[in-house]
Order: sequence, then structure tokens, then C-alpha cells
Amino acid sequence: MRITRWRKIRRIIRETRRPAYAGEVNYGIPIADRFHVANDYGNVEGTRRQRFLLTGIYQLPFGRGRAFLNGGGWKNAFLGRMGHQHVTLLETGPWLTPSISGSLDQSNTNVVNRGATLRPDVISKNYYSGQSKAHYFNLAAFSPTPAGAGRFGNAGVGTLQGPGTAAVSLGLAKNFAITEQVKLRFESTFTNVLNHTNFAPPATQIDNTATFGVLSAPQTAENAGNRTGQVALDSTSRVKAIYMGPGHLLRPRLFRRSAHSARGKGLAIQVHASKIRLPTLEEEFLALLKKADVSYDPTNVFG
Repeated sequence: MRITRWRKIRRIIRETRRPAYAGEVNYGIPIADRFHVANDYGNVEGTRRQRFLLTGIYQLPFGRGRAFLNGGGWKNAFLGRMGHQHVTLLETGPWLTPSISGSLDQSNTNVVNRGATLRPDVISKNYYSGQSKAHYFNLAAFSPTPAGAGRFGNAGVGTLQGPGTAAVSLGLAKNFAITEQVKLRFESTFTNVLNHTNFAPPATQIDNTATFGVLSAPQTAENAGNRTGQVALDSTSRVKAIYMGPGHLLRPRLFRRSAHSARGKGLAIQVHASKIRLPTLEEEFLALLKKADVSYDPTNVFG
């Protein structure tokens, strides 16, 4: 009796450990061969096998108190205490899946109307033989499934690796003290400063030979597109207070003027102010009496 119960428990455990599939849906696309779901296992599209990201902030060794150009003068004024920031990204290409038009389906499972992705046959593992911009993938490594085969193509999911990414972004910043109250800040930032061409993933449909494996467009994500840059000049001045009439004082915390020359937006003025109520003469008089520990009756001033 105990042995029978233990067998039932083990059977329930085995059933609960079986992988659960989301019906016929795979990343929102119906699975082509619903009877062999394991054939759709592979590298997830869009992910990267290796990714290296380096960020840093560095104070350049120029100016007063630094190792170089520390004698003062105009060199210290323009190069002293300048900051440098950089972001370096190096990563391999995304995983891609070879495909073929649904009109060449030989499985007789109505792939076209089901909206599933059909994959071709693999006849060679030399996916990158003779690699170039016009032929990033080897078209001869794939072939349509033979007519009347009655099966799906044997190409796997995520077996092709697209072009990688190499991008370096830089920034420089320098603060200028014009007066005690007025300060000027210069900033410049550049993305993909080396202007290295990072291509977008190519098409992978083998029966469209005009676009299969052709690197024709630059990448736009992750600041890896064409080199861009902008320069900004930002001034900050602090004012103690502005008189706004009897009993009120306007005290600006920050008066800021910024000019983005690269974008041509002109001047943008921002004022953050707090309105302060000043005490009246009577309140100041009462405060003085309280400080001197003198009693005061406003109804009997001469009593």
C-alpha cells in the first residue's frame, strides 16, 4: 500500500517537472512544427553573447594644483580643471534565424495561413565563408526543403550572428569663475566619436537573394550610429534679494542662462524664486520687547 502511494507521488512529481509550453506561440509568433517544439529551442534573437561596457570620469592633469601647466595664466584659465567623461561599448552581434518564404513550404501544414516562420535546410556549417558587406552570410550554406519532402527545414533558431558594435562616446566639461557670483560652464559631448560604422542586422530570408546577408543600413541603437556632437555654454549667477514692495522680498535662489549653440535654440532663462514676507514695524517692536523681557499691553500704552 505504501509502495503504491509512493509511486503515485513520484508520478505526480515527474508530471509537474515537465516543461510547460505556451501552446503554439513563440515570442508572439506561432510555432511551425507543433509536434516537435524542441526544434524551436535556440539562441534568443537580439541578445549578445559578449558585451563589454566601460564608463569613466577623469580630471585632466592640467592647471593649478595639477601635474602639468600649473603655472597659472591663460593656460590654466582655459585648460585647468577640465573634466573628461567617456562611455565605451564593445559587443558581439545579435542572434538571427534563417528563414524562407511560406510559399516554399513542403510540410503541408498550412504554414502561410498560420503565420508561422518557416526555416530552410542547412547543407553546410560554413555560415560566414567569403564574408563581406554584400555577403555577410554564406547563401550556399542553406537550401530550400526538397519538393515533396513532407517535412520542415532543419535550420535551427538563432544560428546566425549579426555584426557587432563598437562605439566610443566622449565628453569634456570646464568651469569658469567670471566673478564671485557669476560662473560659466562649457560642455561638449560626442557619440561614436571615432565614427566607426556599425551596421544593422541584415535580412535572413534565403529566397530573397537581393537582400540576404547584405549590410545596407547603419545601426541606430545604443549611440552606435553616425557621429553626433553638441556644444553647450551655461552661465549661473546668484543674486541676494530683490525688493518687491512693502513687506515683501523676492529672493532668487538661482538665475540661469544657457545657450545651446549646436542646436540653435538661442537663450533660455530660468528663474527659481521664493517669495518672503518681511516683518512689519509692530512685529519687530514686539520682538525687541520680548527679547528685553519687557511686558507690553497694546490697549494701555500710556498707563
